[in-house]
Amino acid sequence: MKEQYGKWKRVEPRNTNYILPVYQHIDKPELLGCLRLQGTSNGKPESRFLIRINTLKQLDHPNILKLLDYDLEAEHPWMITELCKGGDLRKVDFSKWTVHEKFQCYQQVCDAFAYLWEQGITKSDHNLKNIFLKENKIPVIGDFESASSVSKDAEGVRRVLNQASLFLWEFMEGKDFNLLLCEERRINKDIDALSKEIENLQSQKEKLYSK
Repeated sequence: MKEQYGKWKRVEPRNTNYILPVYQHIDKPELLGCLRLQGTSNGKPESRFLIRINTLKQLDHPNILKLLDYDLEAEHPWMITELCKGGDLRKVDFSKWTVHEKFQCYQQVCDAFAYLWEQGITKSDHNLKNIFLKENKIPVIGDFESASSVSKDAEGVRRVLNQASLFLWEFMEGKDFNLLLCEERRINKDIDALSKEIENLQSQKEKLYSK
């Protein structure tokens, strides 16, 4: 691993939560990113690395990991993705989150699922280790090495909804979501705010089914 790749210079060995090395853009010091390296096979970048880069290049969504820079012609192909200081969701202490905050996070991930479906893309590994947390508790889906195309028919919708359901189950640690809602209502009496989040999630589901 080198101290500089392209216009990116290493600024610290590791972020406390995110295991990838952190690099800073030389001309834009406010821009930080994480380095990802990939080896080669028969003189060419390994296919999974290419899939990841080619997928991220065509995506633009606030809850999708952003590709900042890359070089496939280098001796060791590399790419820089945006820095997510919160690490992956496995490292997040959700005991300090309210159900309302979990709803917001879940909704944003569902928005990203729907966006990927609209782009004709799906991936098989939507789990906590592949979803990262930016500042202000904003989640982003990353690691698209398993990306593939998905149809926009009923079968495609079913796959997207299944991904969202599996993510929700893991996100809530196997707990019943409705019970958590009732608990939050008893504690905060914030029925209006929660109802709004429920309506947003419902509209997201209707958006998927209407395509």
